[in-house]
Parts: sequence; C-alpha cells; structure tokens
Amino acid sequence: MTTKAALVDQIKSLQRSDPNAKQAWCDFSDARLSGVRDPNRQDESTLANFLTLFANGGISAISQQASSFGAAPSTLGDKIKIMQKNDPAAKQAWGDFCDAQLGGVRDPNKHAPHVLNSFLELYQSGGMASIQQAAQWGGGLAAPAGSTVDLSGFIKTGQKTSPEHF
Repeated sequence: MTTKAALVDQIKSLQRSDPNAKQAWCDFSDARLSGVRDPNRQDESTLANFLTLFANGGISAISQQASSFGAAPSTLGDKIKIMQKNDPAAKQAWGDFCDAQLGGVRDPNKHAPHVLNSFLELYQSGGMASIQQAAQWGGGLAAPAGSTVDLSGFIKTGQKTSPEHF
C-alpha cells in the first residue's frame, strides 16, 4: 500500500512535469474537493482515486466541465466557482457579496441555494453596485461618519435589483 506522503509526492511531481496533470488536479479539486488544491490536506483514498482517474483518462469529463463557463455545472456552487475562475469581475463581485451579506464566508458550497441564486440574479442584473457600497461600509447600511451618501438612492437601487433583501 502506498503511503500518503508518496501519493502527495506523486501528485506534486505530476503537476510540475505535466501542465495537463496540473490542470486536471485543479479541476478535480474544484469539482470534488471544494477547491482545496493542497494534496496534503486530502486523505489517501482521495489522492489514490485522482491518480487512478488521471491514469485511466477519467479526469477529462471533470476538466471539460470546469474549463467551460458555458457547461452546465452540477451545482450552483460549481457555477459560481467557474464564474470566479473565468471572470475577474465576477470574482470581485462574489467577494463583495460575501463580505457584505455572508460574513465573509466565500466558499459557495457553504451557502443555501436561495442565497446563491440571489447572488447570480443580482450579478446578472448589474445590481452589484449596492452590494459593493455595503462592503465598503463594512457590510452594513450605515455610512461612515462624516460621509455624504444618497441613502434613498441606495435603498431604491437595492429594491430594484434585489427586492427580497430590502
């Protein structure tokens, strides 16, 4: 039986020597391991499973799914992860949304589907400005002391873009 250290070394060696292997590990980690890419943080069976799938060409389906934003991700969390990977603006928007609304917890798989749908609707409607303002203010609706803010405009924008939150 192969030890965990040997499996970790094998995966790291593959990543250094083969760009396809590196991408396969990233895709595998994103799709199945909540994006945790450090092989040292995985158990032996997970590492052995990846190596077997990679050796037999079984990773290609995961790689194809993760590499294309147009592909149908298996979960809403996967969709948000793929958006972040392919679009810096989406990554920033998700971070702002998490900071303002979700206590800074950025792993989409740790949130309920209705929360993820709210983010997707808000992002696709272009309503992230109100969330970004809230993030700048520390996640609340109160502006910093001494600043001038059009609070009624902020609330109206929020009502139009995300009525369930206002």
